[in-house]
Amino acid sequence: MTPGDDTVLGGASQGFPATHWSVVAGAVDRGSPEGRARLEALANLYWKPIYRHIRLSWNLGNEEAKDLTQQFFIHILEGSFLDQVSPARGRFRAFVKASLENFLRQHRRDARRLKRGGGAAPLSIDMSGEEPFEVPAPPSVPGEAMDREWRRILLAEAVNRLRAAYEREGRAEYFEVFCRLDLESPDGERPRYRDVAAALHLKETDVDNRLAHARKRLFEIVREIVAESVADEEALAAEMKELFPG
Repeated sequence: MTPGDDTVLGGASQGFPATHWSVVAGAVDRGSPEGRARLEALANLYWKPIYRHIRLSWNLGNEEAKDLTQQFFIHILEGSFLDQVSPARGRFRAFVKASLENFLRQHRRDARRLKRGGGAAPLSIDMSGEEPFEVPAPPSVPGEAMDREWRRILLAEAVNRLRAAYEREGRAEYFEVFCRLDLESPDGERPRYRDVAAALHLKETDVDNRLAHARKRLFEIVREIVAESVADEEALAAEMKELFPG
């Protein structure tokens, strides 16, 4: 076995990873710089799914949706959210969705704009890359927009980790094969193995092997990321089935 193959990021497995539950629970001390940094990392991972959910499910404009997204994370910092987190509550994503819905319903009941920022310093969330978009028909299932965006963010994060892992190991051609055959299709047509092999100075069998390796490793990385937000293997299996049915 090539070094690094036993786990998706290299090195021996350390067991079930630290979950988002434990990261958030460890940030109950709101004055802790480390806790705040962890919360900001979570915010930057979750803000787009939350923003999209607010826009599509609540039919709000771009700026109002961004404002409410910021307010929701401030609500996490200032409110009782951090005191309620527990792996016993199940999957972190489901807990975030339920908490978000409660927050939005309260916002609507108040019928007034909450003061942005409150008494807490705003979280560092880079929303500059999110452009306004046309709002399609509302999703048939509440939370569908958030789940769809979370899948997209999850896969993008997994692809970034895959690239980084191969680069660290000096096997960038594995990602290049995967990129050319599974990610790039500018003309809508998938390139042939022999063309990829010629471009990368590989044998066709090497292209096939590297692609299979990258696909398997990507799946493992996706599973690893999802495992960060659940408490145990049973919850992990349920979350994977829900996010990627079939």
